[in-house]
Amino acid sequence: MPKPAVYIIEQGGLGEPEPNANLGEGAYSVGTTVGLITYETGGTKRLMLVDSGLAASFEKIKTGFLNHGNLEDVTHILMTHFDQDHPQNNSKFPGAMIVSAVGTARSGTFTFGNTESLYPDNYIEDENIRFVNVSKTHSRDEMYYLIDSQNEGLCLFAGDLMFASVEELPAEFSIEFDKKVTLDIVKKYKVLHDIYTKYPQLDTIFLSHSPNPMTREGLKNYLQMLEQEPYMSFMEEFIAELQQKASDYEGILGIIRNKEVKNTNGRGEGH
Repeated sequence: MPKPAVYIIEQGGLGEPEPNANLGEGAYSVGTTVGLITYETGGTKRLMLVDSGLAASFEKIKTGFLNHGNLEDVTHILMTHFDQDHPQNNSKFPGAMIVSAVGTARSGTFTFGNTESLYPDNYIEDENIRFVNVSKTHSRDEMYYLIDSQNEGLCLFAGDLMFASVEELPAEFSIEFDKKVTLDIVKKYKVLHDIYTKYPQLDTIFLSHSPNPMTREGLKNYLQMLEQEPYMSFMEEFIAELQQKASDYEGILGIIRNKEVKNTNGRGEGH
């Protein structure tokens, strides 16, 4: 059976807000990368998407998609995460399985299944199409997808683990984005370092908001940015905030335990 093939049918990007959006100071415009995977099962060509992108881009996505098949041919939509710029076209692909870190559902139904239980070997339909759950890094629900393809080599869809390369988005701007939308920047470093270490044969990394695929060397440069100022100070501030939160939470647990002791001794009042 041939390896799957990978195509980009919509390229991501970051830019200035549209003048008619009227979204105030700090607004920005995005395009979201949409990937298409073609594979075979039972001698039949089948299609998967990685994210479905913005509704505003649907006609462009559809045009690129129809070069490879029909909308109803999509068997799965592999969600990197559910921030609103990634799933807006899911309903355009009836019957597709929507795969995500928080569960898998068939479009048009109410039922969710556990993704790891449905795909216990961490691949979907084809052993060359693999997923890794890295939730609570950038987003609460997060996967990256590793495709050993016939045309792009070993490639990875990284979602928003990185917004753009160091050349496109210098450290101070990456910090501003991470302050707003990344849950755990220290875990982000660990996940990216793990990717660099685990996949020495990695050829291409597709980012959700850059039109330019990243090489493994580009990932190395990105990691080096995270290991230097001003990013190191940003990570130290983040860790200090976590330590303060842990202290606050321990104080709350202490109050609860104290209440439990009083109630057990019959001297305290209920809630």
